[in-house]
Amino acid sequence: MNLLVQAIETAQPAVLRQIIDRFVEAAQKRSESQPTPRRRQHRRYHRSWPLAIIYHADDGIGEMGAALHNASGDGLAFLSPRSFDGEELVYLRLFWHDEDSPLVPAVVRHCTPTKSGYLIGCEFLLQGL
Repeated sequence: MNLLVQAIETAQPAVLRQIIDRFVEAAQKRSESQPTPRRRQHRRYHRSWPLAIIYHADDGIGEMGAALHNASGDGLAFLSPRSFDGEELVYLRLFWHDEDSPLVPAVVRHCTPTKSGYLIGCEFLLQGL
């Protein structure tokens, strides 16, 4: 079995929640926050820093770098040179420089074209949390 797939399958939800909480805390400390609109449960924190995005490609597993657009406890948005389908499953390395950090699964909720690529909105998938 591919080591990447094995790592994805064995990540515990509690460990992933700790990674997400650490990530959102870092985003909060280093960014401007957007007021929470009524339809949003969590405040968004805007900060640009690199992420690693792992996805299922036609020829296996793809990995690319992307720039964080905003983050919250429920999910994040990133700027991407490629589009993703709605409901597509992706895996995020929130701290891209830490290759031992577990990958966080997320589902694509929207893909919006921009002048320089796509704004991809994802919701973290943490069942049981």
